[in-house]
Amino acid sequence: MVRFRLRGLVLICLLAQLLAAPALGILLQDEAQLADFHNHALAPWPSPVLLAAEPVAYFQAARTWLSERIYPVQLATRAQKAVLLYALNEAPEPRISLGEDGHIFLNGGSNQALYGLFVLGCVYAHTDAAAVGLEQAMQYWSSFALKSDFIVIPTAVSLYADKLPRSTPPNLRVACLERMAGRTPLLSVRAPAQSQTHFLYPLSEMLAAKHDAGFYPKANWHAAGKSLQLVRDTYLRQLGLQPNVHETLRLGSGPSEILLSYGLDWERPRIFVDNPAVTPSAGRDALVRKALAPLFRGNRFVTHLYTNRQPMLEQNVLLLTDSFGDLAAEVFAGAFRTLIQVNVNDLQAGGASRVIARVRESEPIDRVIFLIQEGNVASLALWR
Repeated sequence: MVRFRLRGLVLICLLAQLLAAPALGILLQDEAQLADFHNHALAPWPSPVLLAAEPVAYFQAARTWLSERIYPVQLATRAQKAVLLYALNEAPEPRISLGEDGHIFLNGGSNQALYGLFVLGCVYAHTDAAAVGLEQAMQYWSSFALKSDFIVIPTAVSLYADKLPRSTPPNLRVACLERMAGRTPLLSVRAPAQSQTHFLYPLSEMLAAKHDAGFYPKANWHAAGKSLQLVRDTYLRQLGLQPNVHETLRLGSGPSEILLSYGLDWERPRIFVDNPAVTPSAGRDALVRKALAPLFRGNRFVTHLYTNRQPMLEQNVLLLTDSFGDLAAEVFAGAFRTLIQVNVNDLQAGGASRVIARVRESEPIDRVIFLIQEGNVASLALWR
């Protein structure tokens, strides 16, 4: 018979707890947070039927389930990425490009699609076919009774191509430098004649202001703050208005949007736009979401509804966007009586026309603005 001293029993219990912690910790984690961390839906536990049919596939699926949830996967991963960035000055992920002068770029939508965002933003968006597609889309929407305008926002890779790292594939670096030099068919796109439609691609205006500290935060994927104010004011001038929005600019700092998604807090200068006259309306937004829910996957689609006590235009605007509209909505709301933003990235059933119809069931709409980043030009041309 084996006898254990009390001290030995304690050590064995502690060792057992230590070994069991990674598995037991799974129960303490939030599945939604883990899905956000991995940036995809978590793998389900494999069916018992698969065990009998394909044992190898069953255990591979079980291993995937465990690897996505094993505790503390988030803490360990973030610690590894922090060492790469802060200690070794290396990108914490292959899809992140560390540029010059503190610029950080998101080069791909995932590590399986490296440089895909550079291709979309610097190459595919700037073809003659893309320009023709935009003009055809505007022709389509100009036939509707509602006023409709189109805004395409340049991304950081077009504005700051000279800050790209040398590791960028040469052909993409050249293409992005071409955009920064102002060579793109998008600058020749015109709205249909005799229509109320407007088109804006404010590359020249943003290039002129790009060196202002915090203009387009150095380590963000999305435009924010002052850069969005410039886009809005350039658009208002197209409408024949002199921008006179009662707001203030405030130079501060914020974490890198790109790095924050990996749990890395790296502050960068940012110019905030403050407008106390613009307030969110949760109740009205809830009614809009209820009307739109059948058209989207799940309930995580993004909408905002803002009201404005001091508008420049007594109009109710629907802003249909990709994710660049999530931050643009509040800034654009400074110009209108009411602004409703709908991010259509997760739209599943029907197209933009159905979104418009559903929103109008609960809110009056005078104007529709389609707002996207340049890499989504081809998608915008297909919205119907």
